[in-house]
Amino acid sequence: MVNTHEAKTHLSRLLVEVAAGAQIVIANAGKPIARLVRYEDVCQPTPPDPLYANIAPLPSANVAEESRPSIKAKVTYWRESSGQYLGFLNDFPDHWTQGEDLADLKEHLQDLFELFNCEAIPGIRKEEELQFS
Repeated sequence: MVNTHEAKTHLSRLLVEVAAGAQIVIANAGKPIARLVRYEDVCQPTPPDPLYANIAPLPSANVAEESRPSIKAKVTYWRESSGQYLGFLNDFPDHWTQGEDLADLKEHLQDLFELFNCEAIPGIRKEEELQFS
């Protein structure tokens, strides 16, 4: 476990450890807030849940940008007094991200969209309209 200051100061060293298989827990005031783990190159999409079939997965990262189909997702974002942008995907309102500017925020929102459609992450709340007869 490392504190946020140490993680920021020694990120390169920590990444070397993670690449070797270590998992690093980052804490703020002794309270764990994040885990740094090795990135897996191949995304194995989870089978679609019929309730959430309307959320299309993004193409894999190795597809050329110009050949990617356009996918729409509603987002909510705002600019803080600090100048940073905060936002979330409307289908996943519990999971916010931030960016230094609007373009950075949009990139992070796309990362979230890809992550949520690629991995089975516990605790992800999803919204769906059901019809009952």
